[in-house]
Amino acid sequence: MLFVTGDKHRDFRRIAVFCDTVQSTKDDILVILGDAGINYFGGEKDHQLKRMLGKLPITLFCIHEMFISGINQADVDKSTEQWLDIIEDRLKYNHWYCGHYHTEKMNDKLRFLFHDFLELW
Repeated sequence: MLFVTGDKHRDFRRIAVFCDTVQSTKDDILVILGDAGINYFGGEKDHQLKRMLGKLPITLFCIHEMFISGINQADVDKSTEQWLDIIEDRLKYNHWYCGHYHTEKMNDKLRFLFHDFLELW
């Protein structure tokens, strides 16, 4: 199975519960569409987290990783989001899934994923 979800910000408790709920295996893939936070500190804390994540019965694929510790989200450059809005306006598509917006909502065919999980196939 292939699943997608949004930002995790180093909090993988919901993924552990999700794996138990769907009885996932390492053959299943979970795509994280936003800030996973796995390489956040760059040291032993990250290594501990990676060891824990390696024990989960699912394969993780992270599209966008957050690297900078202590950043104020209010100061983040929004040009990427604006650029994606321009692309979205020009595309013809059935569905568009994204994370990194820190919300769960659907707007026409655009679905924002944050805490929710979606099975693609």
